[in-house]
Parts: sequence; structure tokens; C-alpha cells
Amino acid sequence: MKIIRTKPVLMAALGSCEKAWSAEGMQGLLREVQVRLLEVRVKFPLLEFAARHLARLLPAEEHLPFCKGIAAQGTEGGNVLIGILLQEGLEKRYTGSLQQAAVFIAQGNAWYVCDIIGERVWGVALLRYPEKTLPALQELSRHPSELVARSLGAGIHYAVKKGLPATEVRTVFKLLLSLRGSKNQQVKQGIGWAAKTCARFHPEIITHFRKELEAAETPAWFRKKIQIGLERNSYATREKSTIDTE
Repeated sequence: MKIIRTKPVLMAALGSCEKAWSAEGMQGLLREVQVRLLEVRVKFPLLEFAARHLARLLPAEEHLPFCKGIAAQGTEGGNVLIGILLQEGLEKRYTGSLQQAAVFIAQGNAWYVCDIIGERVWGVALLRYPEKTLPALQELSRHPSELVARSLGAGIHYAVKKGLPATEVRTVFKLLLSLRGSKNQQVKQGIGWAAKTCARFHPEIITHFRKELEAAETPAWFRKKIQIGLERNSYATREKSTIDTE
């Protein structure tokens, strides 16, 4: 399988995509994107670069048809393109971008669709627009698709890791606590991942919620994720202290 490792090679592939768009429209573009970008090995950062290039190439009204066409192809890398194009629409089409992300995640019916789109849409929305994304995620937690609930964990993990302020982390942790009773493995994996990240980067918040964590309704698997996160925080702190004193 061909591998694209550098931007010059990627730009050549994108040039073929641009020519197809100019000559044949959407169908030509979708064909070239699949052949040039999605049927070869391309690391996600390069796919994100390609997605932003395509977002600038296409008129705003063509973003959603493009995403639908990519989703229909069913490739893993296609979800990176979808996630970035929806992310690019957050500023002017915030509500629509979130709604469409939920649709693509539910229809994708695979864990990697949840995580790829969840990080790039929910995670970035939390960082850029926390005041309106927090209630939006609360509403999405009641979505009929449990895959959407899993994807919230991916988004929260990303936002916390990238520096979501402690006040907002406390709010999203409350959301994670509200989902801790789920019996669905997908949901448990998603929110467990996010809970672990909250504990690692904001152990003081775990202290704040100690009563809830010690309650009988908090399952052992959720407590275990918290413990792993706290241990990773302690390890990182010890390592930094060792480096600082050398």
C-alpha cells in the first residue's frame, strides 16, 4: 500500500483532487479523495491538513454533501476529513455542525468513528465555546445512540488534555458521573477514558467529588479509571520533580 509521509506528496494528491472538482464536480472530487487519500496510508495530522485544504476549496454549502459522500465510502480516514470539516463550520454553523456530528457518529456504528469525530468536534467545541457546548453535551448525553454517548468521552478527553479550564472540567466531570450507571460497554469505555483524563490532569476535582465517587451507585470500574488517572498524575509529578532537581 502506498504511504504519504510528506506535505509535498500530499499537495500533489490534493492537486489531483482540485482538478477533479473543477472538471467533474462533487462526484469527481469524492472519487479522487478516496483514491488519492483514503485508499493509501496517511497519518492523521496530514489528513487533517488535507481536510482544511478541502474546506477552503469547497463552498460552505458543499461541505455537508462532501461529508455525506465521504461517510458513504466507509473508510476510517474519512472520519478525520468529516471531523475537520464540521470543526471548520463551528464558528458560523455551530448548531448544525454539532447536529451533523451526532448523525455521522450514530450512522458510523463503530468505535473509531465515535473517537475520531468526537475529539475533533465535541473536543474543539468545548475548548472554543465552552459556555454553549457544555449544555449541548448534556443534551447529547441523552441521544438514543449509545455511540454518541461514547463519543462525548472522546471529546472531553481531548479538551481536558488540551487545557480545558478547571471550572469547565468540573462541569464535564459531573456529566461523566451522570453516565456512570450505564451498562453499555461502548459508553463505559468512552466515559471511563474521559474520567481517567480528568483525574490525571485535575486531581483536585476528584477530591471535590469524593462523596459521589464513594457512593454505592458508583461502580467499581469507574473508580478504577479514576485511580489509574490519579496514579498517572502522581507518576508525572514525580518524574518532573526528578528532572527539576537534577
